[in-house]
Amino acid sequence: MNTVPSMAELLDLLGKKVGSGEVSARLRAFKHLRSEPLYPEPDEEPRRMYLTSKAEGIEIYRTTGGTITTIFLMSEGKDEYSEYRGDLGHGLSFRSTLDEVLRVHGRPAFSRPAGKSRWEDIAGASVRFDTPANCIHFQFRVDGNGIERVTLMSPASLQGSPFDD
Repeated sequence: MNTVPSMAELLDLLGKKVGSGEVSARLRAFKHLRSEPLYPEPDEEPRRMYLTSKAEGIEIYRTTGGTITTIFLMSEGKDEYSEYRGDLGHGLSFRSTLDEVLRVHGRPAFSRPAGKSRWEDIAGASVRFDTPANCIHFQFRVDGNGIERVTLMSPASLQGSPFDD
């Protein structure tokens, strides 16, 4: 039986090709993962694809060439997803508070308090931690009771649209 990869193991997949042995081995743990184009336009090739499993709480963006750029780990009920069951590391869970995340990860490279988002909806607080190898973004629930979504990104993902390779 394959165990669900931890957040740390998923971070190691950023920048790697979906078809590589290491990536394939780790993703086999997600039995319901399916590949779909991202927001395809009629009569147009999608610039990126994603692997998704609502039942397992994960969504993975990849370029059309197969390079993994972003991984979303969902909490229960976020966009109709079940909760990602892997380890978030350092004792964190989807019930962790902003203060707990800051104690573990330190000072964020980016933070935003709860309030209106750039899309004019109400969003919980968010923080992002950047290293040369990766970026980890925590989006908290509007009511402050836990983490809504964790986003794992390659640093290139922050530089615009690196979806062609």
